[in-house]
Amino acid sequence: MAAFINNKVGVKLGSSDPANIDLSAYCTSFTLTRNYDAIEVTAMSDLGHRYVKGLEASQLTIEFINDDAANAVLQTLNNLLGQNAYFKVCNDKGSSGSAANPFFSGLVFINGITPINGAVGDLSTQSVTFDVSGVVTKTETGTF
Repeated sequence: MAAFINNKVGVKLGSSDPANIDLSAYCTSFTLTRNYDAIEVTAMSDLGHRYVKGLEASQLTIEFINDDAANAVLQTLNNLLGQNAYFKVCNDKGSSGSAANPFFSGLVFINGITPINGAVGDLSTQSVTFDVSGVVTKTETGTF
């Protein structure tokens, strides 16, 4: 069984293609969920439901450590708020793209952020979930 420790993730966001602001150092977790709408095509003679693939309805969830430095989390997200932004993510940003380390990219709609979060003595973090605007592209070549 091929297993890996998920501690070399790559996360980039930006207003231009390809995504150009590397936020990997502030990312504690990310999840790319690829989904499609299920369109029912069940006919009267079928004995069970039948479906075909509809539109892509994927999401990107990222846990960030907040930082207000230039090109860090807060300034980047504040500048992209309310817009579509380019993203690029991978499991190992130090390795070239391959079948074992594909790069996923596309557009996400930055529709909500949490710039202030935490209690006294807490590390300021935020969890954001962005809807993919369009489709996710998978590439197995190149570098992060």
